Amino acid sequence: MPHLSVANAVLNYETWGDSGAWVTLVNGHCRPLNDFRMLGRRLTACGFRVLALDNRGAGLTQTTAAFGFTDMLADVAALWDYLEIGTTALLGISMGGFIAQALAGGEATQSRVSRLFLVSTAMRQALIGRDRRPWSADVAEVEEKLRPYFSAAFLDRNRPLLQGMAKQIAKAVKQGQFDELSQQQIAAVRDLDLTETASRIRAPTHILHGAADDIIPLAAGVELQAHIKGGSLEVFPNAGHLLLAEAPQALYAAVIKGLT
Repeated sequence: MPHLSVANAVLNYETWGDSGAWVTLVNGHCRPLNDFRMLGRRLTACGFRVLALDNRGAGLTQTTAAFGFTDMLADVAALWDYLEIGTTALLGISMGGFIAQALAGGEATQSRVSRLFLVSTAMRQALIGRDRRPWSADVAEVEEKLRPYFSAAFLDRNRPLLQGMAKQIAKAVKQGQFDELSQQQIAAVRDLDLTETASRIRAPTHILHGAADDIIPLAAGVELQAHIKGGSLEVFPNAGHLLLAEAPQALYAAVIKGLT
């Protein structure tokens, strides 16, 4: 996988596709870019080029010092510069939605965002209902912490998915710095309020949110739509926070429709 060295970090990223307009994908709390591979395939099949990265504190990106929210914004901009991406559609999920909003409403980067997709996110960190307990190396405890990220109906049908994710996270906690890096990401967005930033966004904006999201409630998506001029809101019935897992095909279709 390609890497880019920046201040106090080595960024892990991937690109897919050889031609077409760019789409940049930014994931949520502790999630790696691997989550985007199927969406990346769908987008390249539609003629787009795709950039995805591991945020600081996630995946294979390496950090050598504590980091903040501005570092995470600068990482995306640095990749745009390095890859000579002048303009790009930008999709952010959950915490990645905070990053996407800040880039789309930021003075230095606003003109580079051609279209914006905000998935399962909010303007204000205060709206996040995250379990504050540290991640554990005990699989059962991780399962308990993960349950609110999914709708109850989805978990009834997909218990092995929850178990697999829990085992993966418990193993990462046991082997390394997973919880420490998780806490750094949480600290980076603590008390974040992007209300004024959201009101400055001018890119056509598509807000995509699960009706049964217990981590960031649907009311946060409604609030985003009210503050972003011309923003549209699409609600996914019965879906929880992790739309990539619960409603992937519907999510892919909504993104592709918004791009074309």
